Amino acid sequence: MDITLNGIQVSIEVPVGKKAVVDGCNIKIVDDINRRYTIEDFRTLKIAADFTDDDKGRKNAQSFLKACEAAGIKWSSGKKPTERTLADETIAFGYRGAFLTEDTRIAHIQGGYIIVPFAQFDLPVKTYAQDFFEKFPNVSKNSYGVPVSCWACIYPKERLCPKIDSPTDNGCAACWNRPMEEENAKH
Repeated sequence: MDITLNGIQVSIEVPVGKKAVVDGCNIKIVDDINRRYTIEDFRTLKIAADFTDDDKGRKNAQSFLKACEAAGIKWSSGKKPTERTLADETIAFGYRGAFLTEDTRIAHIQGGYIIVPFAQFDLPVKTYAQDFFEKFPNVSKNSYGVPVSCWACIYPKERLCPKIDSPTDNGCAACWNRPMEEENAKH
């Protein structure tokens, strides 16, 4: 990273999860709490996803494992991430070689991982169109790449489409490409 300090260009190496801040005549390396991470970052950087040790943390861990599964990441046993019961004390996941690792924060830190809170991950969100095409891959698509039918007819628990009497390809794409509600994503 290049930084200008008192008119002089300085190049410094900044570790993952950190940022350089100029403070007067000094450069400080501090945690970058605003950095967002993706599943691809999880694969390529030596970071471990960290979860709180409570019900919300376990739910977040399951969401993270679903995203890993969708990205083709598996445990070393070959099992899919969601095909295994997690140990109660497990609160961090890492990626080593080609596999998902399950361990404590301390073990990941000792292994050289940067611990990243789950809140800093941007997980892919499943849309209604993705869900529909997973279930019915051979269905026709309109010019915007979404099903020809109205999403409100397929997902009736959702609100009615305001354009149901005069649908347009463009308007339908906006509805189909919305993130799924958690309850519908399970079905």
